[in-house]
Amino acid sequence: MPTPKELKARDLPSGMTLPNGRHLRQYIPETPDAPFERIGVDFNVILPNGQPQQYIVPFMLGEAALRQKLWDRAASDLQDCLRLNPNFDQAMTSLARALYQKGDVPSARDWVDKALNLNPQNYRAWYELALINTGTDKPAAIAAFEKSISIQPNFAMSRRDFGLLLFHQENYQDAAKQLAKAIDLGMKTPVLYNRLGIAYSRTERLDSAVASYKEALKLDPKLAEGHLNLAYAYQRLGRTETAKKEYNRACELEQKYCKFVSGK
Repeated sequence: MPTPKELKARDLPSGMTLPNGRHLRQYIPETPDAPFERIGVDFNVILPNGQPQQYIVPFMLGEAALRQKLWDRAASDLQDCLRLNPNFDQAMTSLARALYQKGDVPSARDWVDKALNLNPQNYRAWYELALINTGTDKPAAIAAFEKSISIQPNFAMSRRDFGLLLFHQENYQDAAKQLAKAIDLGMKTPVLYNRLGIAYSRTERLDSAVASYKEALKLDPKLAEGHLNLAYAYQRLGRTETAKKEYNRACELEQKYCKFVSGK
């Protein structure tokens, strides 16, 4: 895949300009739910007069900025996009995310509502609405996550964050289902495997818990909490010597876990 570079205005087709004289950065997304293999100009999107749709440019800039967590820049680019195309619900959804991350929750909610009024099947908008509601109205958040997943069952971010919400509510049975699906969809991180292991352990699926902790430790051998949780699972399975090794490793990595080591 090409190295990310800047595409200057002179490289654009005739009649296509960048907002505010800025450059379009090609961007390689890092998350499995990324909507583009590479951010750039889609020259296949053509208006009847033969010119590319210019609102695509600031939209792609905004998406790139979101993935780099440049919230102010993302908001600015996405507002540029919406000035060119006021009915682009995907840009509204992305703008809502930028505003939410900036702490402007009321404006984020307004843009999500606008996106859903235009397109009730916008699963990303339902996901953003769920995130907005998570801190203040958990039943509404759950309903929005469920709606997002009903529209697009393979949207990994909804699965992950819904699973984490259920986990914090101690609904470990349902949390395990969502976290396992998120992992299946490509979100293979030590944290998710560790949380999945805890969910399995709390629902008496100890062999599955052990398997999940091992996957977490393959990705991050220095995850002290993973070693501690694996030790406890082994202890519950009666595998005392193996448990001791994991307790010792957890202690080596984090002193606060030494209290679980016999004789210390």
